[in-house]
Amino acid sequence: MDKDAAEYTSSLIFDRNLFEYDIMTDFAHLIALNECGLISNTELKKLLSLLLQLYREGFNKLEASYDVEDVHIAIEGWLAEKVGNIAGKLQTARSRNDQVATDLRLAMREKLLELLDSLLSFERTILTFAERSSSKLAIGFTHLQHASPITFGHYFLAYFDMLLRDLNRAISAFDVTNRSPLGSGALATSSFRINRKKTAELLGFDSLVENSLDAVSSRDFLLDSTYASLSIMLTLSKLAEDIIIYSTTEFSIFELPDSLSSTSSIMPQKKNPDVAEIVRARTGMVVGEFTSIASILKALPIGYNRDLQEVSVHSFQSVRTATESIRIMNKVVKGLKINEERVREILSDGFSNATDLAEGLVKDYNINFRDAHRIVGKTVKLAIERKKALVDIDPKVLEGVIFEVTGRKVKVDKKYIVQLLNAERVLYERGTGGPSEREVKRMVDERKENLKRVEEEVKRRKSRVDESKKNLFDIVKKIVR
Repeated sequence: MDKDAAEYTSSLIFDRNLFEYDIMTDFAHLIALNECGLISNTELKKLLSLLLQLYREGFNKLEASYDVEDVHIAIEGWLAEKVGNIAGKLQTARSRNDQVATDLRLAMREKLLELLDSLLSFERTILTFAERSSSKLAIGFTHLQHASPITFGHYFLAYFDMLLRDLNRAISAFDVTNRSPLGSGALATSSFRINRKKTAELLGFDSLVENSLDAVSSRDFLLDSTYASLSIMLTLSKLAEDIIIYSTTEFSIFELPDSLSSTSSIMPQKKNPDVAEIVRARTGMVVGEFTSIASILKALPIGYNRDLQEVSVHSFQSVRTATESIRIMNKVVKGLKINEERVREILSDGFSNATDLAEGLVKDYNINFRDAHRIVGKTVKLAIERKKALVDIDPKVLEGVIFEVTGRKVKVDKKYIVQLLNAERVLYERGTGGPSEREVKRMVDERKENLKRVEEEVKRRKSRVDESKKNLFDIVKKIVR
């Protein structure tokens, strides 16, 4: 092949990520070949011994130039230098098509386990923060305008729940990934009766991708892994945006730790939320990775196509980015400080509890909600014109607006307005799933149990992968000995 064309189409740069998994695939395949009588015990021992040596010495031992097509060819070439023609038996009953599909699944499942481990740690941090902040007042926003009083416990529980759904997406991606395509050949298996279930078991897969054409053609497991990463990044970006906005001087609700901020090269007073900004930027990169994969896959005919080689790069990068971003945002949240005094100042100056005044008029004065909404809206407008907070408005003003809207004369007591608009009372009245301290504590307790269950699910999957890897190497070492 033309040298430039060979280098252009080679996947060897990326294949460094697949090196150890390709050798694991070779281990399982050689054991299966031996059980079928396709290689002798002596040949099995010799090949396994060399592959084990290569595994320990690492990818660089191959000394392959980047015009070599892929890691599979590089390893087979290295074996051939050591044992000659025996190395050619390694590819019996196997194609690079099912081999690379197996390598990718082995590698991606471990990357997903790293992602899940990081996300579980972050969820524990958020849950701890929510529990500590169950009674701390916060201001809820819609359209970035003051909406309603909430608690920081309620605020952080919202992110916990979003990330829990992301966690379940990643678990689902793992389950789709952890199925074996090995033994599918180029697309139609082979006439050699390799025990596919045995190789799947040796490699710790849960089951087979049974249809051989599907097994070599499909990269939807990489798309699923990328989507799980994208969903996580979108949630992290939302949190990062909150932190960026709420740590500005104008808001002054959050304060970032110095160790996770930077200053200006010319303005010494600056405290820049660099980490959060980079998370926000890298979310855009993962959006691009997902779009790239979908664009590559959208018009491929069934069967292996070289285009699939390019999918892997984008998918692995997206999972790596999500894992790194989770870890750094975990540090951000652990070091985040809340300015409670500033929150109370915002609540006292604004109109965030206007809805509660409207609901009070409905409950205590038998005014329909649409009229109550109009009454409070007009009253807020008058309060703004008079530069007063809603709680400081003269009751007679409210009485006048009620008469204007409904034609009814009612008496409103000042204490009634003050009591109705008290933030703590407002929160106490909120119902299921709301921001009150009692609801936050109830939800925290439930989510602790949910998180334990999810942790057990992840632990079970990780244990199976770790045990299968250990067992495979134990078998190989025993044969070599």
